[in-house]
This record gives sequence, structure tokens and C-alpha cells, in this order.
Amino acid sequence: MFTIGVVDETGVETKYIARKKLREFLRIKTKSIDIPDFMTVLTNETIKQVARSLQRRDQPDNVGNAKAQWYLETDWDSFKGNPVLPLLVEYKGSVFRPELPEGLPEKRDIEHRIDVKDSNFAMYRQQWRQSREQQREIVRWVVDMVKKKLILPSISPHAAPTFCVRKPVGWRIVQDYRYLNSNMVRESIPMTRKEDIITLCRERTGSPRWT
Repeated sequence: MFTIGVVDETGVETKYIARKKLREFLRIKTKSIDIPDFMTVLTNETIKQVARSLQRRDQPDNVGNAKAQWYLETDWDSFKGNPVLPLLVEYKGSVFRPELPEGLPEKRDIEHRIDVKDSNFAMYRQQWRQSREQQREIVRWVVDMVKKKLILPSISPHAAPTFCVRKPVGWRIVQDYRYLNSNMVRESIPMTRKEDIITLCRERTGSPRWT
């Protein structure tokens, strides 16, 4: 991005930028590389609008919207009269803890194993760029997980990108395992479709919140 030199009263400079750099700046994925390049002029007002849009995108706590309020106001009393309340109360101290416990759970009889097509093939994908807010959230999450001994430093040749998804309140940490999934040996056991499970839960509870 290059500065033209026109400065408004707030100190914002008009700039011009190539199409490719503009798409990277706006985080738009390019589907074709055959489109000819061109120059775009970003006026002072356009730069301000883009900055406001990116700020809203990186703001995790949209407590003003209805969904965020529903998240914040939901507590155990709000489930009174709901047929799933006894089941929730049964696992209140284990599954529905407000904070993750320290240390791994006890070893059980069932263990999960991932079979890959080529065990000598390193499935590695580089970490992509994140906003400063997302980077801080990822670091905070990693430090917390290491402190609780739920994850350990690794020297494995395999790696998957970690990123954040904005939720109504806070961020959700996500690992992109699509490359690993594409190299897995699929199980031949037919699994129940998640849509059928969600529909069954909606019918049994009478609540439209199962989506």
C-alpha cells in the first residue's frame, strides 16, 4: 500500500493499492489468478470504513445483540421445567464445569486411533496470519492448557493451523484438521447422521434451540 499524500483533518492519508494486496488486506480468497491486476484508490472515508469493519470482526464480545444476552443470562434456573434438566444436573460436576480441570482424565478401556494412508507422510499445514486480538487469545488458551497439563510441547512433524472463531461472547479456539482428515482411512461403520440426532433432540425436548 502506498501513500498519495492527501491528508484529511483527522490525519488519515488517502492511499492506493494493487488488487492483489487489496484482496489480502480485506481477507478475500482469490479463486482465479488470471484476472488482470489494476490499481485501486482508497479514499480517507473508505479507509475509515474498512478499519471499522475489521474492528467489528475482531471484537469478540458483542454483548449488545440478542444472542449474546441469551448466552449471558442462561443459568441453571433457566432450565427449570425442561425435561433435560435431570440429565444436566447428573453431569453438572463433570461435563458442565465452568472451567477445565487440571490433568488428563483417567485411562479408560476405550482408546481412539487414527489410521492414515501413509504413516511416513508428514501432514503439515502452516499457521496463517491472525489479528492481534486473535493471537493474544490463542496464546492465552495455549498457556492455560499447558498449565493444566492438558497439552504438551510437541516435536511431531505433523501440524495443523489454530485459529479463532468469534462467538456471541468470547472466542472459540479451532484446529483445522481438514488435511489430516483427507489422509485418514475411513471407518466402514455407518454412523448416524447428526441431522437425525438434532431432529430427535428437538422433537423430544420441544425446544427449537437444537440447531
